[in-house]
Amino acid sequence: MTDSMSCCAAQHVTAPTYCINCDLLVGLEGYHVIGVDRGPDLLTVRAESPPGPMGCHTCGVVASSRGRRVRRLVDTPCFGMPVVLVWVKRTWACPEPTCPVKSFSEIDEALAPPRSTWTTRARWWAVSQLRREHACITGLARQLGVAWDTTSSGVRPLLQAAADDDTRFGGVRLLDLVPGRSGKAYGGWLTARSATFRAGVHVAMLDPFHKNAIDENLEDATAVPDAFHIVKLGTTAVDEVRRRVQQDIHGHRGRAGDPLYGIRNILHAGQENLTDRQRARLANAFKADARHDEVSPSWQCSQKLRSVYHSDTTTTGRRVAQEIIDTFPSCPIPEIARLGKTLKRWAAAFLAYFDTDHASNGGTEAANGLIELHRRIARGFRNRDNYRLRMLLIAGGLNL
Repeated sequence: MTDSMSCCAAQHVTAPTYCINCDLLVGLEGYHVIGVDRGPDLLTVRAESPPGPMGCHTCGVVASSRGRRVRRLVDTPCFGMPVVLVWVKRTWACPEPTCPVKSFSEIDEALAPPRSTWTTRARWWAVSQLRREHACITGLARQLGVAWDTTSSGVRPLLQAAADDDTRFGGVRLLDLVPGRSGKAYGGWLTARSATFRAGVHVAMLDPFHKNAIDENLEDATAVPDAFHIVKLGTTAVDEVRRRVQQDIHGHRGRAGDPLYGIRNILHAGQENLTDRQRARLANAFKADARHDEVSPSWQCSQKLRSVYHSDTTTTGRRVAQEIIDTFPSCPIPEIARLGKTLKRWAAAFLAYFDTDHASNGGTEAANGLIELHRRIARGFRNRDNYRLRMLLIAGGLNL
């Protein structure tokens, strides 16, 4: 613009009065716009604080003006293009001879921390875009008009500071990410936490294979295997029966046209969700060969296991669960018997589902869905620390 403050002239306001409309548009509290320049790919805004007396920060003596110093800062994008804020900083000289400070300039961390190339609001804007708008670093760098490394280094300190704050565990959905999926990795993370933290855990809803880590580190917590893994044990048992019968009859894996192979996906579905056509396909496959007689009761057992989590009342669900624990181990079908022995070994945790108000790991699965989404958006991560901080941010693991 040839005259960025022409709106003041249009209102018959004499200089050096600042333009209220420009100040409202830029939105920097305590600062006034003194110039705007719009190029083809960049919007540059010049701003300054209002004039006024300033005392020396060390001795308190009123300082004298020493001129201005310009500082260029990356600001939030506006009107579809990157923005650079030119902060015209005031500098002063201390007239007190005995004062160790001879000169100093404006410092305002609300606007920008010392030595930062970003405004504070631009850094928090980038964090918000990552968390709520599923943005990626490359996309933010393009909007801000800076390099990928500049964008990453701008938001990383904010995320790292939040991740290092142990008080965040009190109100987050995702506690942390650790390398590995084993019980040892999970147990190691628990061991590193404080005794107060471990004592505050009342229900641990996790993969059953982490139960040893829970028992060793969370003695007072109630371990509850999540419904997904329990139901998956049932469907896995049905798959094993189907494959064994298939091999015994045909001597090879399932192929197109084999009755059991044709219903492999239907066997994974809940019976209440089956269509009439699917029910007919199941019945025809079971009747196609007398040697299929083990598959049908196996599927019925898996459906009974699934019904534990779909019962109308807690009493009904507990009764069905107890029946499974009592009867499955003696089943003549070896895969179902093995499933029954596993559930009997986990009986206390299995039944604890009904004592913990139907504890669910739905929140964990929701967080995992967000993690997978952002892994795809980022096309993967090469730096594990960046990965951890990003996932903690988007999955609600930081108090931001």
